[in-house]
Amino acid sequence: MGKSGRAAGARPNSSLPHRLSEAEDDGERVIEGAQLPRLEMSGRPSEAMAPAAYGAFIVHPPVIVGIALAVHRLPGPAELKFVVVLTGGVAASFGLAELAARVPAIARIIGAGPRAAPQPSAV
Repeated sequence: MGKSGRAAGARPNSSLPHRLSEAEDDGERVIEGAQLPRLEMSGRPSEAMAPAAYGAFIVHPPVIVGIALAVHRLPGPAELKFVVVLTGGVAASFGLAELAARVPAIARIIGAGPRAAPQPSAV
């Protein structure tokens, strides 16, 4: 290895073949020449979950670890345990964030609290 931490003759990361370049084109994302349809996440479930998203992000690590430790010794295939940890972790994280958002001080911290009405700009 050289001084830069790369093996001798290794190329810098910018030349890797999986480098992504993004551009917007008629409502679709263009990634390395492939057009992917834009994923629309509007609708009742995503709009209802949106205020708790940051709170769920904050609490998910201990929730996931707790559920994983709880199912670790249970008999069953690892794939089933993964699904249990995944779905249980998402549900529990959003549930805890929603409960925490009922406390006004916490709700303001995690962004789920009431927002002030925008003031008209004087131009």
